Amino acid sequence: MKKNILHVFSGEYKTGNGIFTVIDSLFNTINKNNYNCTLYCPAIKGNCEKINYKLIDSNKNTFGDVLSSENYNLVVFHGVYFIDYLIKFFLCKKNNIPYFIKPHGSLVEASLHKGRFKKIVFLKLGLKYFLNNSSGIFYINNEEEKNSIKLKAISYIEPNLIRIETKFKKTESEKVRFLFFSRIDFNHKGLDFLLDGLNKIKNEFRDGIVVEFYGIGNEKPLKKLKDFITNNNLEFVKFKGAVYTESEKIAMFSKSDILLLTSRYEGYPTVITEALSFGVPPIVTPGTNALFLSENNIGWRSELDSTCIANTMEKALVEFNENRSSIPLKCIDYVQNNFNTKKDIIKIENLYKKLVNK
Repeated sequence: MKKNILHVFSGEYKTGNGIFTVIDSLFNTINKNNYNCTLYCPAIKGNCEKINYKLIDSNKNTFGDVLSSENYNLVVFHGVYFIDYLIKFFLCKKNNIPYFIKPHGSLVEASLHKGRFKKIVFLKLGLKYFLNNSSGIFYINNEEEKNSIKLKAISYIEPNLIRIETKFKKTESEKVRFLFFSRIDFNHKGLDFLLDGLNKIKNEFRDGIVVEFYGIGNEKPLKKLKDFITNNNLEFVKFKGAVYTESEKIAMFSKSDILLLTSRYEGYPTVITEALSFGVPPIVTPGTNALFLSENNIGWRSELDSTCIANTMEKALVEFNENRSSIPLKCIDYVQNNFNTKKDIIKIENLYKKLVNK
C-alpha cells in the first residue's frame, strides 16, 4: 500500500519558483513508486493547470479538514517563516502526525540578515518551538546543515532531484559568455556586488566577454538592474528576461560558458547542477553552499566582494580560454558521477520509508 505524504507551502504557486521546481521534480518521480505525495498551497489560477499530481488549494480548504480527510503518514513543511505554520504544526501534533521541515536555505545564518527584525519576531513568537519540536529537518546537503542555525531537531539529508539534460548541442563563440540565471533580487543574490564587479572589469574585458542576465523579479529591482547597465555603459551586459519553458532553458545553457551566482545565502541552488550538466562551470560565493566546485576544479570560488568577484571572473576567463574543451567535459562528467538521479531517488525513498515506519 502506498504511503501518503502531505507537503505544505504557504507561498503562492509560481512558475520559476525554486521551491516549486524542487517539489515538482520530487512528486513526479516518487509518486510513480511507493508514495502518494499531495501539495497543500495557495493555488493561483493560470499557474497550476499542467500539474500532474494532487494539489489542494489552501484558499478553499482548511488544514484541519485536509488532515482529517486522508490518512497521512507524515507532513513536510517547505520554508520556515510563515506565521500560519504555528497553527498547522499544532494540528499535526493533535492528529498524531509526525511533521518535518525542509527550510530551503531559510535557516542559513546569512539568510537571517534579510528581514532580520521580522525573522527574530517570528522565532520569538514560537517558530523556534515549531522547529525544535519537529520530527526532523530536511537539509539539501551537508553544507546547508553546517551553515544553518543549530537546533534540537534531528537532521536529515534529502537531496533535490534535478533533471539532467543530456541531449543538447553547444553553440560556439569567440567571446566567453557569462550567464546569470536566477531571481533578480539584489540582497538575496548579491547583485549589488556582482554589478560593481562587472563595472570594475568593463574597460579591460568588455571586448572579450558577454554577460547575460535571465530571471524574474519585481518591478523595482528589474528597473535598478537595467538602469545600472545603462548608466555605467555596460554594453557587454544584457538583461534577457524570464525563462519559463524547458526548450528556452536548454537554448540558454547551450549558448553559455560560465555561470555567475553570487548569493548571500541559499539552500543549494538547482541551477548549479543544471549548469554543470550543460558543461557550464559556475563562479559561486560561500552563500551558495557549493564550495565543492572549486575543490573539484569544476568552478571558481569568490568572496562576496566586488573586487574579489572581478578578480575571480578574470581568473575564470583566462582558465576557460586555455581549457575550452576539457572544462565543460569535466563538469558533465562530475554531474553524471555525483548527481545520479537514480541513486538520489533511492536515498529519498529509503529516508521516507525509515520515517513513515518509525
